Amino acid sequence: MTELLISEASSQATGSVPAGQLLAEQVNALVEQLMDSADATGAPLAGEGGLLQQLSKAPLERALETEVTEHLGYEKNDPAGRGSGNSRNGT
Repeated sequence: MTELLISEASSQATGSVPAGQLLAEQVNALVEQLMDSADATGAPLAGEGGLLQQLSKAPLERALETEVTEHLGYEKNDPAGRGSGNSRNGT
């Protein structure tokens, strides 16, 4: 679904509205849908396992993974790092 929203935002980008603004609007709409869904199902918004925790966890983990990839100079599971002395340890 995220790919669809990004694709729609890029295809709608014209000279009048910046692509970043369109993407931000799509993200806001998606967050509203998630919150409505959580309300409808009784899922918690805050606390352990809540929507806020889940929405925070994914981008933070992605950012950390990107940071370690840039620091080490090779992608996860790439054999280039094996035996180099500067390899991932799985944690």
